[in-house]
Amino acid sequence: MPKRSEHDDRPHPAAADPSGSIEPWIPIRQRLITVFRSAVAFDRLAVWLTRPEASRPDELLAAVGVAPAEVRRWCATPGDARGLEGRALGSGWATGRWSETGLARGDQERFAAVAALPESHPQRRWWLAVVGRQGPPITDRDRAAIDLALRRVQTDLNRADEPGACRALAGADDRPISTDLEFHHAAGSLGMATSDLLRRIALARDQRWPDAGDDATHDMVIDAGDRGAWILLRRTRPVDLAEATQWFVEVRRPADPCPPAVGVLSDARLARALAYIHDRFADNPTLEMIAHQAGVSPFHFHRVFSRTIGVSPKRYLQLKQLQVAARLLTRTRLPVRQVARLSGFPSHARLDAVFGRIVGRTPSAFRLSAGA
Repeated sequence: MPKRSEHDDRPHPAAADPSGSIEPWIPIRQRLITVFRSAVAFDRLAVWLTRPEASRPDELLAAVGVAPAEVRRWCATPGDARGLEGRALGSGWATGRWSETGLARGDQERFAAVAALPESHPQRRWWLAVVGRQGPPITDRDRAAIDLALRRVQTDLNRADEPGACRALAGADDRPISTDLEFHHAAGSLGMATSDLLRRIALARDQRWPDAGDDATHDMVIDAGDRGAWILLRRTRPVDLAEATQWFVEVRRPADPCPPAVGVLSDARLARALAYIHDRFADNPTLEMIAHQAGVSPFHFHRVFSRTIGVSPKRYLQLKQLQVAARLLTRTRLPVRQVARLSGFPSHARLDAVFGRIVGRTPSAFRLSAGA
């Protein structure tokens, strides 16, 4: 196959998301199901990260073949009364029938196994994997595979995708369900508790995306610390219950180029405009399109936005586009022409011009200086 040149203009199938990636975040439930599918055969699965004495639906991370009513019933049942799950908490492992789990009634034919693994941060919880199938019975080999899968997803959840980043899983009420140690340290360095940082993120998030849907990645740069923080967000639900909603949060250190850090705004119209820019940067929206989201005239919007945010709407959009372009330049080997298209610039030449004016280097020189 001939090598693609730096100026190859053929269309590229990838599309960048707000995180600056051409491989959008995968919902946490999908990651877990994929890991368990590769480990063991099953037709029912429930993976929890929970406090068994007071379980809540948003502590269910992944589910296959489990109905919302069964999740509610499981949470209403005391941990030591859940049959196999209660036994697994004592020994780390239990096998039997699906009817012996807290997730079903009367299913005598399906075999089941429960693996339990302690998690101590940010508070004492347990990983529980409840696996069921019609047959054959769960073997010792299956047990080893399930244990390994559970440890793998524990590691995967507690590891960000890049150095210097940290992540957390927040519940429907934005309380921390899981945070890696770096997230705890990041909150401490900002002079706040982990729960306080998550609440600050949630306040800005809810103002910008009050009607956020499931499994869409959003991002924002908020005022936290000296330089702010680049926040990535994804809402997900393993089952169709409002109380099962979770937020997957990643915090990155902002690096130049980067939009200004903005927290909760007194004018909700500007918050909606910021959300629109971050979601639609690749479409290179016009001032009129952005002002329409705020519901005001372009002239009035430009004046209010510039006074409140500190830069014009055009400059803010360019900084967001450059943020994505810089990440693609340093973390992929895509041709610069493709980086321009994915980050919202109409041409390689336009990216060169804006990058040179704001960053002080061409995109190719920036890539070389980053060692990419």
